This record gives sequence, structure tokens and C-alpha cells, in this order.
Amino acid sequence: MGSDELLDAEQVALMWLRHALGDLYVHDWALLRHRVGERALTARLAHHLVSHVDPSWHVDAEYDRQGTDGAMKVRDKARRTRMQPDLVVHRRGLRGSENNRLFVEVKRRWQQPGGDADDIDKVRQAVTEHRYQVAAAVGIGTTGRGFSPVWTVYIPSRRPQSGTRRKATLVTWTEAVFDEAELVALEVAARQAGAY
Repeated sequence: MGSDELLDAEQVALMWLRHALGDLYVHDWALLRHRVGERALTARLAHHLVSHVDPSWHVDAEYDRQGTDGAMKVRDKARRTRMQPDLVVHRRGLRGSENNRLFVEVKRRWQQPGGDADDIDKVRQAVTEHRYQVAAAVGIGTTGRGFSPVWTVYIPSRRPQSGTRRKATLVTWTEAVFDEAELVALEVAARQAGAY
């Protein structure tokens, strides 16, 4: 399944994230250059994400609750471990996929191939267990070239089998969130903004 097969809501969610990543580069290059930690980058990514998300949605970090009763978002029911996503775009206090748009796990350094196995499992589980429309593991890294984010994106399976659990489908593995021309344009914008 390719990105051209995404539903409109899924495309919009990924567009929000993509624009926020671009803003992170343009306005916060110093953080990338100084190799600050994952939490600092995630905080700034959340800041930029808010400006792109429709106001009917909330952007939250480390949001480990769900539903109107504020129940703990569980990762492993047997061990009662919490699920603490780095970022979510959702409607607070409401359950269901119509209220859970985007789940994001961020890594400062991306492990090849395929990213951090624990984060990949979390994004898959966000779709299957917690009913997010889109879940992404994002590697925010720098290379000799500069900014080079990559992501792995999951969405719900379009054809769930009756009587079976909801499944997550790998939509796209993108070596880079931005192509070379887009990275050049972002670099120019970062220089103009004085962030480079």
C-alpha cells in the first residue's frame, strides 16, 4: 500500500507532521546542530505541530491517559505498563479512532534498518489497541548533509477479518521525509530565519 492509498484524514495528519518537521529545521537548527536530546526536540516538534493542526484537535506530549474517565493507556496488560507516546494529536477525554488522529514516537538517532524496534512496536500497537488513525516512528537525525528525518508509518488495515483483532498495515517506509530539493529549500529558509 502506498501513500497514494491513504485516506484524506491520514494524509492530513502526515502533512501536519511533515510541516512541523520542516519548521523544526527552519527555526530550531541550533538544537539539531548541538545534538540536544530527544525530549528537547520533541518539545519543539510539538510546538511547531500545534501551528499546523486544526484547532478542534489537541497536541499533547507523553499523554498516557484515555477516555472520559482518564484511564491509564496500557501498553502491556499483563504487566500493567503504561503507554507514553512522545506526541499525540487527539481529542482529549474521548475514545475511538475518530478522536485519535496521530501518534508519534521520536528518536534522536535512527537505528537502521527500520528504526528502534520498541518504538516500531509502540506505533503498531497505537493503531491496533488504541485506535489511532495514523502512527509514525520518526527518526530526527543529522548526517554529514544536514537534517535527514526518516519515518515508518502505520495505519489500520482496510480489511479487518471478522472476529479478529484490528491489524496495523505498514504504509510507507521513506528513506527521507523530504527529498533533496525540499531539503535545500528548508536550508535556505533556515539561513534566512537566522536559525542556521
